[in-house]
Amino acid sequence: MRNFAYILGLFFLWYSSGNAAEISIREILQQNLKKHNLPAIAGAIIDDNEILALDAVGLRQLGGHVEVTPQDHFHLGSCTKAMTATLAAKLVEYGRVEWQTTLQDVFPQQTVHTELGPITLDQLLVNRSGLLGKLTDKPFWPQMWDIVNPEWGRAALFRNIMNIPLQSNPGTEYLYSNTGYALAGHMLETIMEQPWEVLMKTHLFDPLGMSSCGFGPPAFPGHLGAPWGHREVQGLAEPVFPDRFGDNPGAIGPAGTVHCSMGDWSKFIMAHLNGAQNKTSGYLSTSLFKKLHTPWPGKPSYAMGWGVTELNEQKMRLLSHAGSNSFFYANVMILPEMNFAVLTAMNQGGSRATRAAEEVLSQLIEILVVYRRNKQNTLSP
Repeated sequence: MRNFAYILGLFFLWYSSGNAAEISIREILQQNLKKHNLPAIAGAIIDDNEILALDAVGLRQLGGHVEVTPQDHFHLGSCTKAMTATLAAKLVEYGRVEWQTTLQDVFPQQTVHTELGPITLDQLLVNRSGLLGKLTDKPFWPQMWDIVNPEWGRAALFRNIMNIPLQSNPGTEYLYSNTGYALAGHMLETIMEQPWEVLMKTHLFDPLGMSSCGFGPPAFPGHLGAPWGHREVQGLAEPVFPDRFGDNPGAIGPAGTVHCSMGDWSKFIMAHLNGAQNKTSGYLSTSLFKKLHTPWPGKPSYAMGWGVTELNEQKMRLLSHAGSNSFFYANVMILPEMNFAVLTAMNQGGSRATRAAEEVLSQLIEILVVYRRNKQNTLSP
């Protein structure tokens, strides 16, 4: 992300002297809402395992009059990937699957005559499986929206990609792949004999108290009282009706269909912040969190649902990920050694949302730095 240099500058600010005016998170969100001409923006700051600030501004639907609330749900896109990987870690902890479990182990008949058999669960989760990353130009892709049952959709996706040649040998080259995450989820649901969506609720959302989490667009026919997604068309936002075509197909749910409130997403992020600090979270062992956050050898530095950047001069790590289903956009940054995280989401996809997210995250960090400095000055004798 292009705000790395800005973040490093803020680290310097943290040790500098002087007084800075306090800026509320609502003001920051409103400024960026206007500057980037977006329907709605939400944001949150996590400091020392607490939600320091959380708010949302704007409209649920452009052209409407209903404002978003801090409790509204936003679509997380590919930020779902870290959740699927965390679910996998929980099932590893239960002893139901291993990181080295292969597609051939789970689907022996389907993979016997294909290249896919040796691909392991952990290779799928770090995008090193060799599977094709883009399927949108394949003849079967539009049919994925017609399969209403997501588990059946993943089975159909598996059948359709079986004979597509791998792009590289498993475990070697990085290739970002929604397909890989869809197959990882399909492995887990086949082993556990329950759909991935049920596994997510039972083994991730419920234990962490993430009661708002669901799948697909936050709004849906019969329940339109939630943020709608918007596409960017010639620089303008256009509302997208929240039916099944208003999201990724359910078949690739494990790669990117979760929606939830900012508060519940923050609970998940706090679990990872604690885990990255080797603190006992009560949810998952520190060794498994370390596995989730350790990048596969090679470039780019990608772990299981997390981009990992080493800020070597400061001896710090940055765990980050962005996500979009083209109609929403979400982004999160965790700095374990600084003991904080910042996250944002908006109900529009596209380049303007991407730029807005970068600016919002940077400004949320600045607010936190000022807050910490003022707090330190208050406590000093």
